[in-house]
Amino acid sequence: MDSMITIGKRKLRALYQKIRTGKPISLENCIVKGFSLSEYRDIYNLNKNEYVTITISSAENAVFMPRSDKDRTCVDFSWAIFNPTDSVCGTVFDKSEFQGGDVDFSYVKTEYDLSFADCSFNHATVKFVGCKFGEQDLIFSRVDMGGSDFYFHVSDFKKGDLDFSESQGLSGRIQIASCNFEQRNLNFFDMQNSDGDFIFTDFELSSGSIGFTNSEIRSLLCYRVVFSIRADFDVGSARYISIQNSTIGNTLILGNEGYRNYINICLLGTLNLGQIRILNQFSKHLFRQQKKIYCPESIFDSDNPSIAGDRKPTPADMVGFYEQHLDLTWELCDTSYAEKAQQLRVLKENATTMGNYTLEDQYYLLARRYQNLSKIDSQTIQFHQLKNSRAANEVQHYYLAWVGILLGTIAGFLSFSVEAILLDIMCGAYATKPFKFLCSVLLLITGFAGSYALLNHNAGIFCYGTTVPSSSPLILSIYFSFFQFFQVDCGITIVSPIAHTISLVQKTLGMIILAVFTVSYTRKIIK
Repeated sequence: MDSMITIGKRKLRALYQKIRTGKPISLENCIVKGFSLSEYRDIYNLNKNEYVTITISSAENAVFMPRSDKDRTCVDFSWAIFNPTDSVCGTVFDKSEFQGGDVDFSYVKTEYDLSFADCSFNHATVKFVGCKFGEQDLIFSRVDMGGSDFYFHVSDFKKGDLDFSESQGLSGRIQIASCNFEQRNLNFFDMQNSDGDFIFTDFELSSGSIGFTNSEIRSLLCYRVVFSIRADFDVGSARYISIQNSTIGNTLILGNEGYRNYINICLLGTLNLGQIRILNQFSKHLFRQQKKIYCPESIFDSDNPSIAGDRKPTPADMVGFYEQHLDLTWELCDTSYAEKAQQLRVLKENATTMGNYTLEDQYYLLARRYQNLSKIDSQTIQFHQLKNSRAANEVQHYYLAWVGILLGTIAGFLSFSVEAILLDIMCGAYATKPFKFLCSVLLLITGFAGSYALLNHNAGIFCYGTTVPSSSPLILSIYFSFFQFFQVDCGITIVSPIAHTISLVQKTLGMIILAVFTVSYTRKIIK
């Protein structure tokens, strides 16, 4: 750094003069303190939103930093029109350092490449708000992000790449919101950002591509995004992938192969018009700890008249909103059992469309289990709502309402228990596992046969004629139990009232189990 040229406040004036006269400037191998086009406009009495055409021959190996510890501006290229000396290479900041503070490229216009390859960002806030990019590339490959945050809000991207491949060190977020993508490839391949969050909201990808292949990230959150292209979210590792209130029009690839890590996948409120492929082997872990997206500050909604009034909001309105809410306060909250069941039903239908009937059975089974649990969970939610209403003095007859919730909880628990025992355990996991059903039937027949054998040992309970083969009491009990379960007369009469009651219970239970299994299995075959 000793051999580098330092451009401080005095030298900046000369630099600004060159920009004013339209001459190219070079920042290569320079330490640049507090460069600001906002300051430039103040000096020359320009409108604060007036574009400034700037020609940079090179900005490689530069160091950008604030003038002092109290100054938040690291570098300000806001409202710049980049017009490079080399139209092929574009404007190049490769291998430069941005040492903290605001790195502001808001409202930039350029028709050429803008490259930050191999740069280092040290706890900076990097802003690309209201920008207009041409049909060239915006490159952040191999960048060391050093705990910085990157915001791309209400910007227009035409053709080319937005490339963050092989980047590392992100412990903040990359947030892309309300951008317009014409035919842009979003490359997030081979990243090492295991503490970084990637947040996409309010835009459509109608052409181009997006990929996170082999990348290590903390979370990937998509809210109100339309994927009309194939989206490869086949990450190397992630804690959370949430695709919420979005639309899938093509193919969505999620997760990674096998059990290398448990990724919590959430698809709440997402409309699937294409295919969803989860690469992880089926596991309840993928859904048990899943998180939904919640934003306490309402996200700008172009269809909400309470925000925009009677007119449609303009791009300037949207830019103003995202400048006020630069760092959207996202929270990740646990999904309810009912929400889990809803998502699993979507995945079940998706598996049916793909022809993967084994996976369809697994999704269906887990959806039914979560739907059962939701019967109890809903009463718990109502109880918390009742407590909050009482605290706010908004409820009358509190104790009567409390009794109603208690009775509802008991009814829900009984319903859950009956369905769990009858359909899940006895009927072979809702007829998705016929072998499990056969085992349950054999176990029930054997169990009732044991009770008959015990009663017959103490006192004879069977009366039969010559049509029944002579055998040991145990074999006879199994023979009798088998025919009782399937409602078939075997020529044996019971003389004991206790045994008769047990026989009646067995007949009733057998009839219910056979009927329910037949209906469930028929549903499975038809669908």
